[in-house]
Formats: sequence, C-alpha cells, structure tokens
Amino acid sequence: MSFTKMNAALNSHLVSVLGTKKLVGFSRVNFGRVKHTIALEGRQLLKCFSFIVDNTSKDVSAVQRNTLMRYEDGVPHVSGPVENRPLPQTIFQATWNRATNKLALQDGNTRVMDALKNIDKQFFQEVTLEVYEVDSQEEAKAIYDCFDSRASVKQGKHDVQSLFRAADVLEHLKSLRMRRSDSMVTPLKLLTKKNTFKALSPSDVGSYLSTLQYTDSVLLQLEGVDHNVPAREVTAVFGGGELAGIMLFHSENYRDPANTPYMAMLQQHVADTLIHAITRQPYTTPFTAFHAEYLSATEHLGRSGSKVVPERAKHFQAAMHRYLESMKARGAAVVATPRKASGVRSRAV
Repeated sequence: MSFTKMNAALNSHLVSVLGTKKLVGFSRVNFGRVKHTIALEGRQLLKCFSFIVDNTSKDVSAVQRNTLMRYEDGVPHVSGPVENRPLPQTIFQATWNRATNKLALQDGNTRVMDALKNIDKQFFQEVTLEVYEVDSQEEAKAIYDCFDSRASVKQGKHDVQSLFRAADVLEHLKSLRMRRSDSMVTPLKLLTKKNTFKALSPSDVGSYLSTLQYTDSVLLQLEGVDHNVPAREVTAVFGGGELAGIMLFHSENYRDPANTPYMAMLQQHVADTLIHAITRQPYTTPFTAFHAEYLSATEHLGRSGSKVVPERAKHFQAAMHRYLESMKARGAAVVATPRKASGVRSRAV
C-alpha cells in the first residue's frame, strides 16, 4: 500500500460544492487504484449528488439500475427512520473520471434519491464517501462491479436496467414491466440474437428503441388488469414467450413501408385479445382466431424456461405475422375492438 494526493480537479470540485476551504480525507493507492476516503455530514453528501432526484438526469451514472423503481419498491435501507433500519449503510462509493472531470455516485443512489425526495425526512448525520479515480467509463464499471453488480446481487433485471440507462432508452419507457425489467433477459437475447446476456452492449439495446417502445405500449395497456386479476392468471396468458414474440415481430416487420398503416391497429388488437384472455371476458377481437391457433400450437409447452420461451416466441411472432398478412389482404384496417376492461390504459404508437 502507498499513499497519494487527491486529483487537483477532484479536490477543487468537492471544495466548491461543499463550500469549504479545505478538504480532509485519507488517500491511498491500493491494488493499483487511487481511492479517497472522506468523512462528510449527510447534508453535504446530498449537495454533491443533488441531480439524483431526477432519475433521468444524464449525470446519473450510466451503470446504475433504475433508481426510481428500486425506491418505489421500497428497499429496506431507505424505508423508515434511520435508527430503525436493519443495516444502516453510511458508506457511499463514487468515481471521479479524470478524463471528463465528472463525479458519479456508484453505490447509494437509492438512499440519496429517498433523502432528496423527502428533504425533511431524517437522513444519516455522518457518512463516508469513498471516491475512486478512473480514466474511463469502462474502469468505472469495473469498480462498480466489485461491490454491486449482477455477480453480487444475482438479479438479471438489474443488468437490464443498467443497459436501458446506458443506452438512453430508460426515459422512453412507460410501463412498469419495462421499467422494472422483469423477465426481460431471454426476450432481449432473442431480440438482439446474442448467445449470452453478458454479450449485450448498450448500443445493441439502443438500436432496438422503436421495438422496445412498441412492446412497451402493449405492456402499458395490460397494466389495467393487474389490480383486478391474480398475478398467476396474468402469467398464464402473457409471459416471456409472448413478450419476445411481440418484440421479434415488430423488429422484423416495421421497416417495410407496406406494413406501416397496420402496425398500430395490430398492436391494439393484440393487446385487446390478451386483456380479454386474462380477464376471461367473452368478447372476441379480430386477432382472437389467430391467438387461438397460437394456443393450440403451444398447448404442449410450459409457460417458462430457457427452451420454452424461444419456442413460444416463434409461434406468437408467426401468429402476429399471419394476422398482418390478413389485414393487408383486406386492404384496410379493420374496425376497433369492443371496449377494454375497466382501468386499462391505452397508448398505441
């Protein structure tokens, strides 16, 4: 272990934000990385990262998960008075990019957002900020992976949320399922044609923004049934296979100008059919017959699994394609379906 001085630009930034003439910290080089340990008052920390209250701010670290979703879900270390929290986490990790002179909070974003959204709520009086000096975004991610990554939390949805943020698509998604990134790993692998999820890059995901928005609109319409129908009845009708099928269908068909007049209406009919199936309403839609063919072709399959989801996706994609061709054969979009279940939101694109 050896000791080093803090980067001059970092020191200047912290002094200007904290409003102090001198910054006291412990700096060292450990395992080849420059790390600074700084004792702060809780309110001083909030001043350093005030932008985190805006979950879509470009200043939020690109490797972060969807901080707002984690906050709304109520993670244990941000709920209730400080003294009652089971594991008071007063250490916050950040990186200082020497190439861009940017300070990014890597671990502790949800705690900071909670305090900024509830400024009168009790926050930690004293905290420790550990800042690692880095030279690139890749090095910042390597540090982040050391203490908070899929390898440590064992949840693929956190990886997806990080990818969505880094690809600048998170702010374009409205449905809870997309923003929470539940059961998205296999559908995204199928969509991007990657053998492993770790092979996905932000650019891979960002190139499918239009498809993600199209799928997001279907998911947004399905949200209205969640409050009235048990979750098991929702997943019995709509799961990863159907989700991936919609993604694959759109990505392979939307670029053809001949399909443009039909895509929004098709999206609406698919959503209506799924809603009626989930709520067991007697209505039929123009897509009902094609959905019935899909059910018949997949009745021997389960509902989930690494082998089941791709097979279901293939059949659901085919059903949507057959319906598209039938719409084109008629030469005009068919009439709208009966009114959907109460509480369902509509946002066709």
